[in-house]
Parts: sequence; C-alpha cells; structure tokens
Amino acid sequence: MKIVDKMAAYKAEGKAYFSFEFFPPRTERAQKNLQVRIENLSETSPLFVSMTCSNGQHDVTLKLCRIIHKFCGIEVLMHVTCVGRSRESVREILQSAKDSGISNVLALRGDTPTGKESYTQEHPEQFQNATELVQFIRAEFGDHFCIGVSGYPEGRLNYKDELKILKEKIECGADFVITQLFFQNAVFYQFKRDCKTMGITVPIIPGIFPIQGYSQFQKVTKYLKVEVPERIKKGLEPIKSDDAKVKTFGIDQAAKMSEELLRIKACDGIHMYTLNLERSARSIIKELDYYFKLSESHRPLPWKPSVEDKRSLEDVRPIFWANRPKSYVARTHEWDEFPNGRWGDMTSPAFRDVDETHFYMRGALLGGDKERKKAWGEAPLTEQDIYEVFAKYIDGKVKFLPWCESALHLETSMIKDKLLKINRAGFLTINSQPRVNAASSSDSSFGWGPPNGHVYQKAYIEFFASPNNLSKIMSKCKADKFSSLTYHAIDVKGNSYSNCKTGKAAAVTWGVFPGREVIQPTIVDPETFKIWKDEAFALWTFGWASIYDESSESYDLIHDIHDEYFLVNIVDSDFVNGNIFEIFDQIIATNESSKFIK
Repeated sequence: MKIVDKMAAYKAEGKAYFSFEFFPPRTERAQKNLQVRIENLSETSPLFVSMTCSNGQHDVTLKLCRIIHKFCGIEVLMHVTCVGRSRESVREILQSAKDSGISNVLALRGDTPTGKESYTQEHPEQFQNATELVQFIRAEFGDHFCIGVSGYPEGRLNYKDELKILKEKIECGADFVITQLFFQNAVFYQFKRDCKTMGITVPIIPGIFPIQGYSQFQKVTKYLKVEVPERIKKGLEPIKSDDAKVKTFGIDQAAKMSEELLRIKACDGIHMYTLNLERSARSIIKELDYYFKLSESHRPLPWKPSVEDKRSLEDVRPIFWANRPKSYVARTHEWDEFPNGRWGDMTSPAFRDVDETHFYMRGALLGGDKERKKAWGEAPLTEQDIYEVFAKYIDGKVKFLPWCESALHLETSMIKDKLLKINRAGFLTINSQPRVNAASSSDSSFGWGPPNGHVYQKAYIEFFASPNNLSKIMSKCKADKFSSLTYHAIDVKGNSYSNCKTGKAAAVTWGVFPGREVIQPTIVDPETFKIWKDEAFALWTFGWASIYDESSESYDLIHDIHDEYFLVNIVDSDFVNGNIFEIFDQIIATNESSKFIK
C-alpha cells in the first residue's frame, strides 16, 4: 500500500502516525540483530519503516527491505540514492524492488564522494541530483512507486535554493517530504510556511532525532550544519559523560518537541531517526500515546496480516504457525491465491518443503548456539530438565523456544498457571489459547476486527507428549465427560491417531461484526497438521539438539524425545463452559498417585 494513502486514512480517523528510520549494519550478524529490533518495534504499529542506503550498498538495503516487507507486516520505505550511478543500475534496483512488492521509495541524491563539497556529473548516463531521479522513476515506472523526498528546514548550502529544488522534485512527481532533523520547532513552522508560499502542498513529515550520545550528537549536528539551541547545549554539558543520562535527556527532548508539533497540528505525524536503537524510540512513542492512540488500537485479525499485495485478501490461517508466522509466510509465499472467507481444500496449494530458510529463530538471530544454551541449558540430562525449560518459558524466565519466537501472548498469559502445571508434568506446550465467549472486539486481551463486534475462541492446546501420556489422553477422551474434546496426534514417522470423525478443517477463532459475514480467521485442519509436524519435529534437532556436541548426553536426550514423543493438539468445542485443563489434571493426579504408591 502506498504511504500517502495510509497517511490519508489515518488523518480521516483523526489519528497521528509515526515512522522509524534504520540503516543497514555492515555485518551479517548485526543485520540479523536489526531484524529483531525492527520486529520488536513493529509491535507499536508504525505507519512505515525506512531503510537508508549508503552509496554502493543498494543490495543490502534491498535485502533488508524485502525481509521487512515480507515478514514484519509493515510497509517499508526504501531509500534509493543516485549520485555517481548509471540509469541502468538504478533501473535494476527499482525493478527488483517492484518485483519484491515494494511500492514506496525515498529518492535521494546521496552522499558526495569523501572530501568533496559537491558532485559533478562524470558521464551523461549518471544522475546529477534527486530531481533527475524522481523524474526518472516516474518516467520508467509510472505510478507504481509512492515517492518521498527530503526537505531541509535549515538548508544545506542555501535555504532559498533548497526550497526551489524541493519544489522541482514535487513537480517531477514526488508525493511527500521527510525533513532533515532539527532541534527548534520554530524552524519547522517557518519551513512549512515557506513551502506553502512556494505552492508545495504534499504532506511534510518532520524528522525527529533523539539524542543517543554526546559525541555522536556533536558529529551529526556539525556534519548536517544544524543549529543547536542554547537550552540543549546547557542541558547536555553537565551530563555529557554519562551515556544513560544523555539518552534520558534525548528521549525527553524529542518527546517534548513531538508533543508540541502534534498538539498544535503542525504535522499529521513524525518520522524518527532511531540510529538502529530500540529503547529510545519505544519510550518516545509511549510518551505520545494520546496522539497515536496506541492503547485504543486493536488487531484487524488475531494474527498480523501481511502488507504484500497478493496477500491483501488473506483472512484465514491454520493455528499451528501462530508462534512462527514468518515460517508460514515463507512456506506459502509461492501460492497464487490465499484463503479468504474459508480454508478450503488444501490438497491443491503446496507448502514449500522445510529447510533451514524457514527456521527464522530468535535464538539464532540473537546469538546462535551460545544464546540458545544460555536459554535452554548448558547440558540437560533428563526429561525433567527439558520439562523445566518449557515451564520457564511459560513463566517468562526463558524468552523464546524453537517453536515460539516471542513471549506469551497476552491472552495466553491468562492461563499461565495451568500451563505451568502441565508442562512440568511432561505435556510440553508450544501453542495454546483460552476459550472466549462473545468478548467485545475492542477487548484489550482478546479483541480484533471492526468495532462493535464480538469474538469467540475454542480452547486449544498443542503440545509434545510421551506415548504413555498420549495413551492416557486417548483413553480419557472416550468418556462422556470429555466428549467436547477433539484430538489429533502424530509422531515423526507419521503414525497418527484422532477422534475427529469428519477429518475436515474446523474454526477455532471467529468473529461476528455488524454488516458482515462471520469471519473465521484461525482453523485446525488435520491435513495441514501433518505438514506442520515435519517442521515442529525438525525444530527439536535443528533448533535445539544441534547446539550440543553430537557425542553428548544432551544431544542424545533431545533426539530421543524427537524420535519417541507425539505432537498433539486438543480442541474443546465447548467455548461457553468448557475446561480443557480438566483432562490433564486427572492424568497428572493419577501419575502422581502412581509415584507415591511406588
């Protein structure tokens, strides 16, 4: 979706927007860390994120933009620089962006060669400035791209000349402006007035720069020739050697500037230069919740929709990938159509095979084997050691598991104590949701979808269990008391058991909204469960066992669980009065009694 269209939608709703800028790190490891930070900040629902491009780094910028666009569920604004580049090379970059579904770019001249104040065109095929780039993009790609350009409230060389150049860029087809950073709102107010006088009427987004460190602040302001007011100089001087206090000062300064801009409606939103740091950006957004209305925001669906055009109508997914959504997106990326309204027959569209490209794991991104060992144990020796890792995840003491990329969802945390109990008893949960009966669509824990609706959920638990525990579940499910429970179980070899008589997909989440058909965005499908099990079992070995030496007891232990345990899901169709945990309570009580007798 084009950014200007999103801006208009926010304005119509009376909401302010915000966006973040990041830059591509040099190393592969740092790039993976950045992906995690962007994913974390995407939870705040920015209008878009932008990715800068140093001269000669278009490939890295494009790669990161593809990942953000495909996996993070937010629009991305790709910086495109042109200084010293041929038209053909820029055309290739833009075509690759278009082919990847990217539809927003920030057209920039780019930095001049080191040591030079200005750039002189060396070849007729090269670009001289950003105006030529905007003109080129429109000529070559028509209206496909929403084009942003930079504005300079304090000018780089000559303020009046900069305004004329900005007007030329708008006349050549630019859709909106993001300003260079400034530290005095009066400067921005004057810039907007001057733009209006020049006939520039496109949206202008102020660039906000949170001060993160004193020396860095001095370098940036000197390089960009930005005026720093005395109050900021005096505020920083006594704390310049204390990084924590400088950051706190920077958060407060940026939040106050932004609050004034939004309060007097000098802008409809802000663009924040994050320097790839998460805490300051998140703190500033939290301070401005009154304008962004984050506390009033709720999900359009129980899972984060994709921003890819081809998935725009997708509104149904299997629950199995709820905690690994990026893997689901990757494995279904080549589908021509996506489920809309109902799940349908899954014998036709094929899931891509499981391979390492789908194991997008926070452990691997954050630190590989070292980070995972720290989280899951240096040398687990017993099954109970493994059970305790799962319990610690439920308790928030372990931040991620191979099957769970982030902390428990808010709704799941409400059944935390019950999950703790069954995990310590050997029912190793990787996915769950409580029953919900007609909660408001605006409910802070369960709500999703349009306003004035009601949402429903069947209780669901997915877990690994030993053959012995599975046998007890199957036996208990034969009793009338548990007639509302439906289970599917399968091991790594494909041996499966189920008491589901229809063998068809069934909704486990649905919503009823005014003027619309019932929406069923989350389902359990027996055939898709068989596909998911390959990935789920592979995560035991690729995601966990691989961090230990192949000759170690820990390696053997995890492989034994992989080889022997079953993957099980249970659905309780009684979403009004059901208690899905009662069957586990009875089995656990029996197991404990047996231990006592022995």
